[in-house]
Amino acid sequence: MKNDRACSVRSGFPASCAVLAVLILLRDGMRLPVGRPLLLLAVLIPLLFFRAEETWLFCVFLLPLYPGLPGNYITLLLIGKLIFLAYREPARYRVSRETAAAVLLFSLYIEIQNLALGELSVYSFALGAELLLLLLLASDGVRPPVDAVASVFSFSVLLSGTAALLVFAGEHSFQEIFSGAVRFGDAYETDGMHMTLDPNFLGFSCLAGIAANAELLRHGACLSKKAEASALCTKKAVLLFHIAALFFFGVIGLSRTFLLCAGGLAALELAACAKEPRLFFRCVIFLFAFCTGAAAAAAMLAPDLAEVLIGRFSAADLAGANGRAELIFRWYEEFTSSFRTLFFGVGLFRTNVHMTALQYLFGLGLVGSCLAAAAFVRLLRVIGFRAVPQGSIPAVVLSVMSCAVPAACSLSALFPLIFSFSVSAGLEGRLKTAEASAF
Repeated sequence: MKNDRACSVRSGFPASCAVLAVLILLRDGMRLPVGRPLLLLAVLIPLLFFRAEETWLFCVFLLPLYPGLPGNYITLLLIGKLIFLAYREPARYRVSRETAAAVLLFSLYIEIQNLALGELSVYSFALGAELLLLLLLASDGVRPPVDAVASVFSFSVLLSGTAALLVFAGEHSFQEIFSGAVRFGDAYETDGMHMTLDPNFLGFSCLAGIAANAELLRHGACLSKKAEASALCTKKAVLLFHIAALFFFGVIGLSRTFLLCAGGLAALELAACAKEPRLFFRCVIFLFAFCTGAAAAAAMLAPDLAEVLIGRFSAADLAGANGRAELIFRWYEEFTSSFRTLFFGVGLFRTNVHMTALQYLFGLGLVGSCLAAAAFVRLLRVIGFRAVPQGSIPAVVLSVMSCAVPAACSLSALFPLIFSFSVSAGLEGRLKTAEASAF
């Protein structure tokens, strides 16, 4: 994953994504009986023929859809495919022994803790397999270009949001949803497997997509030559569409953290443009037009939604971070109640503190959280991420939002953060390549 090169994707990849998208929308929008076997076939058949680049992108497409798919089975299929690719192309799939050992020890620690605490559900044990999947993805030494990855991720998040909206509209009217009378995603009463999304996790994914597209938009303006400007118009239009559509789904989830982090993202992007007055002026104009258009659309189509959003920032509603501070104090007391819990944790799948890092600390203890930190630091090195200003905005913004969501217990929940670090690493490499070619 260290080298970024042109991606060779055949027409079968978008067709496979389209087929799976149609099946999900037929199930959740039209209530047709699309069962688990058919969904698994829609994943398995293309996997049999996908090459390494297409498999990598397919993983990016599938992970945001896990809440509405048989994710545990799909994880096994993806692991099997990646192991086959690693066996067939050993020069491409390389990872240091230290990284493999760190990830496997972390995974083993989680499984031992589950057994010791009696957490015997499939969900609890699935994280170990998902960490293996993450290790295999990171070991790919040639990843697709960041543009393709961001596009696939954005489409997947929009698909998941659309499917969840259709499911939720089966219980509540669109008028109730868009007026803020009910919070989109808060409760589901449907039977069977459907796309069910927590509004905070939806906002987490939307923010990751917005940050990636915003960075690509800004870097495209910085790196493109005048001769290439006309060819980039379509790409820029797609990026703008993704930003607007992802912002829509983030807003209707009524997530305050999403709105605050989106504002922080805008401020960071403006600061990054400050050195180039012309680009800074264009960014200010774009943000002004975007905010004006969003406000006008909300006023015409969902006038009550704006009032609800403003109400969620009232002093009474913000007191104690809407219960998050109480959860932190409660689990801190549990964490420090004995030497056993201090060093080995209260159980990762028992904590519901709304802060990913504290979930690892309180849930796994000092020993387990050190293993988690070692595993993730090693993985970040493998994908090429470095803590430098260039291209790091997505990683910074998503790290901040991870402090308000409990995303530690599954790869699909944590994936927006991992995706953002991958995007930042890809953007950094892209900038270095552009700078080198300029001399």
